[in-house]
Formats: sequence, C-alpha cells, structure tokens
Amino acid sequence: AARVGAAEYADVLETLDRIAGNDLNTFSAVLAQIQLLWQLLGLKNDIDREGFPDVLVTAKVNSLVERDHWTALDRFAEIDRSDYDAVIGNPPYVRAERSAQALDRRSQLEFERGRLGFAGVSPKINAFALFLYRALDRWCKPATEGAAAGKVAFVLPVTLFDGNEFADLRRLFMIGQRWRIVEIIDLEVIYKKVFDADVLPAILIAENRPASSDDTVSIRFADHSCVHHREGDALAEFNFDALDLQSIPYADLFSPDGRILTR
Repeated sequence: AARVGAAEYADVLETLDRIAGNDLNTFSAVLAQIQLLWQLLGLKNDIDREGFPDVLVTAKVNSLVERDHWTALDRFAEIDRSDYDAVIGNPPYVRAERSAQALDRRSQLEFERGRLGFAGVSPKINAFALFLYRALDRWCKPATEGAAAGKVAFVLPVTLFDGNEFADLRRLFMIGQRWRIVEIIDLEVIYKKVFDADVLPAILIAENRPASSDDTVSIRFADHSCVHHREGDALAEFNFDALDLQSIPYADLFSPDGRILTR
C-alpha cells in the first residue's frame, strides 16, 4: 500500500512495529530487511525528512538458547517477548545436538522443566519441534477474556504426527492440555513442489489455549490443483483456500496411543 501511496508514513511505522523476525543466516535476515524497506519507496519524502524506520529483524541468534544477563541487552531481546498474534516460519529440521549452536545446559533445562503445571519436552528432539514448543510457550500471546490467543503456523515434517520422539510434545495438544491444533494442511502429495529435499511436510496451525471436547480441527489435503506457476517465475504459488476442507471432532484427531491422525 505504501508503494502506491495508499498508506501514510505513520501507518507504515505502526505496521513495522508489529513485525519482527530472526534468522541464524545473516543473508536471509538482510534480505528480509530489504524486502520490507522495498515497500517504502513511495514514501521517499517522508524517509528524507524522518529517516528510515526501524526494522526489527535480527540475525545470527539461536532463538532456542536462553538469554543471560548480557544477551538480554542485545537486539534480539527486543523481539523475544510473549505478545505476538502470529508466529510463522519454516524451522530447521535437524536434531538439536547437531545444530551449529548446540544448546547449553541452562537452555536444555528450560525445555525440560515445563511451565504452568505442564511437563516440558526433551531438548534432544528435532529442532523443528523445539521451535514449535518455544513459539507457543514463549512468543504466542495466551488467550485472555476478550482477546484471542496467538497462533503459530509452521511448515513441519509429518513425522511430528507419529514419531515416538515427539510423543511428549503431541500430548500437550490433547484435550485439556496446553495448546490447541486449529488446522493441518497435509502436503505429502505435492512435497516435491515444496522442498528440494525428500521431506514429507505439512502446515500446522495451532494456538496458545487449551483444546476442549467441543473443539474441531480443520484438515486439508493438498493436491496439484492448488499449485500454480506464473510465467517466468521459478517458485510455485499455493492456493490452499481452494482445497476441500474437512472438519473433525478434536477427540478424533488422536489415536489411542497418542498419534495424530490426518487420514
């Protein structure tokens, strides 16, 4: 909107204040900053007068590591907070101990100890699962009277649904536990359009509030009808809204042994 003159500079500042991000890879973080600032080209006069706005995108920070009294003063500390309406991403699919910055004992204990009377998870599980736990535990705002809970939307391997190592994490999504699964989009049929690697992915949307027996879960199964290529564009676009939507009772999402059933 800013590029075509449909937004005022104050609107831009307010919007940017609501967007934050981090990536271990410096290039990815800088590219995100450039993409945001690119949208401001139509506001050149405002920028000349007031300067470039602040962009809360940080780099080279492992956000699974607990902050100490020194790092609590760094740039990432400004975005490491629990008031986000939405957290989106594609976390890394590597075992935590194999990551470039392995978790120290203090960080491991933070995952193990749990919170609010609920058990935690093993810090040895795959990093994507730790990011899912951290997003809901630390960054998505909790539901309060008159305010909706924050949501997370991650692209994750389907092994989350039935892998033995993720049993404790799945338990936190059961009825009466910490969090609720809102929607699952199964991408197995089109996985080669999503990643170069041989990973069977799904999109998981969950929120920071307990699931109840009255809740339902939305399930979509992606097929090639939702994949669109624009001429000259190497990347595909996905229209998931066009897919058939199934709504199932929340209790039917889990098998007796605690696995998540999408088919």
